[in-house]
Amino acid sequence: MLAGCTERDCEGNPVSISASPDTAGAAASVHSVEAPVGSTLDGESVSDVMVAYDGDFDAGGVEPGDVRRSGFEEPDGTFTSEPVTDVSDAGGLSFTFGNDLTLADGGKVVLEYGAVTNETAADDYTVYVVMGGTECSTTFTVTPAPASDFGSGADGWQVATPRGSRTYPTTRRTRAIPRRRSLPGTTSPATRRTSWPPTSSWAICPRSTAGR
Repeated sequence: MLAGCTERDCEGNPVSISASPDTAGAAASVHSVEAPVGSTLDGESVSDVMVAYDGDFDAGGVEPGDVRRSGFEEPDGTFTSEPVTDVSDAGGLSFTFGNDLTLADGGKVVLEYGAVTNETAADDYTVYVVMGGTECSTTFTVTPAPASDFGSGADGWQVATPRGSRTYPTTRRTRAIPRRRSLPGTTSPATRRTSWPPTSSWAICPRSTAGR
């Protein structure tokens, strides 16, 4: 349990978190969090929501521009979008909304954000969601990365390995090969060989023996 928070009973209103991709070491993963609201927080207003990953899972680096969807879904399914204006990383990702969210029993807070690098070890991780001073936890599973998962991108080919992924550039620098000069009456050795004597208008004259 996080310091300064009150644990609440999550049965019947479990928090859910999913990721795409959810493989170990995947970069730029998109995480989606849904935190249902029960009677404890009915009618409360919150200005921020914290998502804290337990253990060695470091989800830092998320910025407001990485938030794809944020707001509150009413019990009848109506979704009210509320932009995130600030994301701080102090013991967890704290998402601050432009305006307070008014919570209602049976509704849920929705957050979807990218720029997360999944933990390199495939395992189950506890994730805490804190709203209005109360918290609820769930389990997030990071799956093993395939031994050979190839994908091409703007930076090159990305290869997933058990310890994460590596990117290999699609181009590499090459050293220019000097051009060979050809002798008169011949062409480049790579195209054609010229026999001797040349079969052109040249003439081969016998050496004069006069005066000897």
